[in-house]
Amino acid sequence: MLIDGHTHIGRLHGWRWEAELLLASADEIGADVVLCSHLASIFYSLDDGNRELGEAMRDHPGRLLGYVAIPSGRLGPAAVEAIDRYVGEYGMVGVKIYSTPRAKARPERLLSVAEPGMLPVVEHTATLHLPVLAHATPDESAWLAERVPEATIVMAHMGGTAIAEGDWVRAIDAAAAWPNVYLDTASSTVDAGMLELAIEAIGAERILFGTDTPLLDPHAQLARVIGADLTDSDRALILGENLARLLGLGERP
Repeated sequence: MLIDGHTHIGRLHGWRWEAELLLASADEIGADVVLCSHLASIFYSLDDGNRELGEAMRDHPGRLLGYVAIPSGRLGPAAVEAIDRYVGEYGMVGVKIYSTPRAKARPERLLSVAEPGMLPVVEHTATLHLPVLAHATPDESAWLAERVPEATIVMAHMGGTAIAEGDWVRAIDAAAAWPNVYLDTASSTVDAGMLELAIEAIGAERILFGTDTPLLDPHAQLARVIGADLTDSDRALILGENLARLLGLGERP
């Protein structure tokens, strides 16, 4: 089973990506299941995007799975309540949080996930056994992992972001230090040896395949895993078995 653990729908930079386009793209790479967050709820709206994603999940049951996107931990109890609402109403399977950079020329964080307001959100995900896909630096991911060791923190892009300065070695170090930190393969950084070094440090069991469709090309993201020097068993873990285990997909009716 091929599971894409990192995709989006919604509007960005003047274009709009619908669920049907996302799944057509998933068909091209042979993805059986797609995990998705809505761009509107990542950046500004707690409800509009999550609700639209939930309705899309109903149109594509079992194929399109959703993350509840939380734009800011500063929303307080409303963020925790939103997790319960969208998990209960639509069956969403995880939570997406996002550190927002100021601009390309100033990549320091405007809003960080590593702040006290986010802790009740992450603590609640641990109670519900939901993974957290965190667009975050290695330091931010470690900050969350240390304070909520029961939570599953998936570091999106494996350090390959402007706010993390593309430092995927530091991302691997953070995952090696904190056993509740997983690494997401979706990244515009495609240096030789990334996956091989990650497996050497933490094993294949904590590496999850993602494409960041439509922001990155899913064919290139799949090729980086297919073309890496991995065993067949490690490749199978990364491409779907790990996420299936985390989400309990084999236990679903």
